[in-house]
Amino acid sequence: MCPGQSIATVARRYGISTSQLFSWRKALGASLTRSLFILEPPVPATEVRALRARIRALERLLERKTQEHEVRQRAIATLQEVGRRRA
Repeated sequence: MCPGQSIATVARRYGISTSQLFSWRKALGASLTRSLFILEPPVPATEVRALRARIRALERLLERKTQEHEVRQRAIATLQEVGRRRA
């Protein structure tokens, strides 16, 4: 079936009933859906929630470490400035 063509047009062209074409399309869609689940099973909602919680925890930790790093960088810059003044 080409994009934009109706099921009826395609069915007439090949001499089959529209209901048969709908049935084939439905079967193909179901088959593809099953194939996708076989290749990659769905992730349980509990696992998704746990992973999202872990991501939030890691983001908070990263933010804290970033802030610590910035404080250390300012402290180093301040100490270097004090050292230059004494020299």
